[in-house]
Amino acid sequence: MNKLTIITIVSALVGMTKASCWSESQGYKCCSGCDVVYEDESGKWGVENDDWCGIDDAVCNPSEDACWSLPDFPCCKESTEVLYTDESGDWSVEDGNWCGIIKSTKTTKKEDSKTTSKKSTTTSSSSTGTVLYPEYEEIECTPPDVFSYGQCCHGDDIEAYGKCGGKDWTGSTCCMVGTSCKEINEYVSLCEPDPTAPIRPAVHDVGVHGKPWCKLPNCVVTEDQGGYRWGYDVVEDSGCEIPEYECYDLLNKTWGPQEYPVGTEEGVTTRYYDCCKPSCSWPGKADVTQPVRQCAMDGKTLLTDFSSPSACQTDVEGISHMCEDQQPWAVSDVLSYGFAAAALPGGESETCCACYAITFSEPPIRGKQIVVQVTNTGADVGSNQFDLQIPGGGVGIFDACTNMYGLPAGSNGWGKKYGGISSIEDCDSFPEALQAGCRWRFEFLLGADNPKMTFVEVECPKVLTDITGCIRN
Repeated sequence: MNKLTIITIVSALVGMTKASCWSESQGYKCCSGCDVVYEDESGKWGVENDDWCGIDDAVCNPSEDACWSLPDFPCCKESTEVLYTDESGDWSVEDGNWCGIIKSTKTTKKEDSKTTSKKSTTTSSSSTGTVLYPEYEEIECTPPDVFSYGQCCHGDDIEAYGKCGGKDWTGSTCCMVGTSCKEINEYVSLCEPDPTAPIRPAVHDVGVHGKPWCKLPNCVVTEDQGGYRWGYDVVEDSGCEIPEYECYDLLNKTWGPQEYPVGTEEGVTTRYYDCCKPSCSWPGKADVTQPVRQCAMDGKTLLTDFSSPSACQTDVEGISHMCEDQQPWAVSDVLSYGFAAAALPGGESETCCACYAITFSEPPIRGKQIVVQVTNTGADVGSNQFDLQIPGGGVGIFDACTNMYGLPAGSNGWGKKYGGISSIEDCDSFPEALQAGCRWRFEFLLGADNPKMTFVEVECPKVLTDITGCIRN
């Protein structure tokens, strides 16, 4: 993260305006909200319209120690980490459940001149909340310079190593993101790389190091080099530079609230779609009402003989395939349902048709959840790994998709054998029944590649067991 001054104010706004309050006697209006940025002997101060205002404590804090989240949720016993903020207050998670954080005052130093920074709205972590942008402490600038994203300069952004100053220089003095104007000698100053420079929008085609910017929503950080964050462009098969300003929201957001418990067991997710008969479709794998449903080559017609050979068997001509409706879908920006292959302690007898709540732990999807039912396993699935069943996710070891959908021989289904397709546009070539599940990877997962997560076993939702027909006894 670039080093810059960000003032963050955390609290819920109260939708009421006080007719008069103590601050008016000092020449300042009453605040319409309750964001506290300073407290002195007079009382609590906020900032609205870039000016100080007084906060009526009787309105904003009728009881500082009250458990406001009751009766729906308990108050947090120990946790003070804000994971989500709404109109009620600040929320955290304890023992896998939401809890309300007892209201507390967060302050920052008030300058004597009452020159203030802009009030930040960058603390919202809701998928429906305010988009997060960096906010900067305002400073006075000497004309022709103006305040611009945390610094004083004027003119268009200059590319890396471009001239930004020197004796008798009359051109632009604003350097592109990731650079700052450094004096070389009396006559020349250049925009040189500086990872601590304030974050600015990316206005050029390439970044500081001459590589293209990662295209939104690709804000997945794959490497940090000397303070600069890099991603990976799967289309170009090369590295790309993370645009810090444009990606700020996704890099700093925690999606929420979560509808299912947040597990503590750590793991990783991968992806696959091989069109083969699910392993949990074979009889006798676990104590269940029936094995996972299997389909004929059309992906729709159910096969009732669970001993039917798999289309991926090499010793016989198999007829059993994965059913097309066993693919992921989103019910909100935060929650999805789907299916997965998994390798967990106890093997298939313990995991076939069991369900798990997966909570992603890395940006840009930190806090998002998918509840999966385990329908498969595999020799290429590692410990605490959930291989999400996503159309276009790569066939892996076996491939029944090529024959099932009449694809060119040796095509490995769609895309690469491991990893599958590289862009959402590739989904347009899929059979109509698979296109939504294919796009889910880019629309809900935001293109995250094998993201880390935590997981916990949960009771299987009916929406999943209605599709597979498999319920553990």
